[in-house]
Amino acid sequence: MCNDKGRWLPQALMDALICPRCGGSVQQRHVSDLVCQACQTEYPVKDGLVLLCEDYESTTHDIEVGLRDRKNWYVSDQIRSVDEGHYRHHIKKRIVYLEEMFERLNLQQPKILDAGCGDGANLRHLLRINGATVYGSDYNFLRLTRAKKLFGASAYLFLGSLLENNIKDNFLDLVFCSHVLEHIQDDLTVLRNLHRVLKPGGTLILGVPNEGAWLWLLDYHVFERYILQRTDHVHFYTRDVLLRLLTNVGFDVQETKYLGWGIPVQFLDAQLRQFKWIDDLFELIGKRLCESQATSMYFICQK
Repeated sequence: MCNDKGRWLPQALMDALICPRCGGSVQQRHVSDLVCQACQTEYPVKDGLVLLCEDYESTTHDIEVGLRDRKNWYVSDQIRSVDEGHYRHHIKKRIVYLEEMFERLNLQQPKILDAGCGDGANLRHLLRINGATVYGSDYNFLRLTRAKKLFGASAYLFLGSLLENNIKDNFLDLVFCSHVLEHIQDDLTVLRNLHRVLKPGGTLILGVPNEGAWLWLLDYHVFERYILQRTDHVHFYTRDVLLRLLTNVGFDVQETKYLGWGIPVQFLDAQLRQFKWIDDLFELIGKRLCESQATSMYFICQK
């Protein structure tokens, strides 16, 4: 795959992309830009990554604002956090579930999108699916450059917004979107776009925090009220809320899965769950006594 600075973008990536402004075909005119063949809008290529946004300046502004308010969220090392952070044992359980799901889906040379891929923490698992062609998109250029450095030889990456149409209709077999949707105000538009790009019969795997559960609302409104001022989450989902949204968009929700249990004081919860035996104990108790109060939810949806 040829995705380095000063080189032409790979054909497999070009075959997937459309113009966010009008939906027309895009063509790489020079090593430094793409152009829409219909409306002639130009999209720059920077360090081997196409910036496929209708309003890139607005996206850049959003990140600049975020850097002032929540710098860690935009620049921290996501892969290190996943592999070494306080919740590493919980995340390993997520990965086990997801890999089991990939096997159950029995995907045959699938085209896959990691929607909101960030540094690429999940790309490495998607790339292990046999015969997969894996795409990754994110709106954070810094994170994409990190993902490109690690996975640019095997995944097709581009900068784009999940609120815009930048991938062809009915193009993908699987869309993976994990802990992204809660950050986006217009979640319905995102879900419509994810539905649009899937082939008929294609699958969306959607993961979100279960922050609408009463246990975590208790934390946010009583024990740690400062979290609501610091978080960049704009949605606090429950299972029923997501089921309604997904159904309204046209998805058939085939499975919902609760994952991860803890105590409703995040600081203490993080300290305790860094120990595997405590995380395992919380899981055992949570599954039996308060399944709906899990920290995360996954939805397996078919178009």
